[in-house]
Amino acid sequence: MAWLAGFIGLSSTMITAAEFPGAIASKPRIALIIDDLGNHRSAGEAALALPGPLTYAFLPHTPFAREQADKAHAQDKEVMLHLPMESHHGERLGEGGLTLKMPKV
Repeated sequence: MAWLAGFIGLSSTMITAAEFPGAIASKPRIALIIDDLGNHRSAGEAALALPGPLTYAFLPHTPFAREQADKAHAQDKEVMLHLPMESHHGERLGEGGLTLKMPKV
């Protein structure tokens, strides 16, 4: 599952009560987000089969995003939209991304 390492982003934060009133202040937390899903059926299915409280981020307008996001939601998993934004360096932006040339509606 070496491919999975490319999908996982880790974040460890200490939340303080001063920053977030009502939050649990003393315990560090780790969030696992499996990112860039929706382009490959087998990789997405393998990610969805992982146990535990994971979050899945799906790229818009990809072949399997809707199907796999619905499946993740049905499994009571956290589902996020990975909304691409225009790069300062001119890298290719996939369909559905935000650009500076878009109208302000």
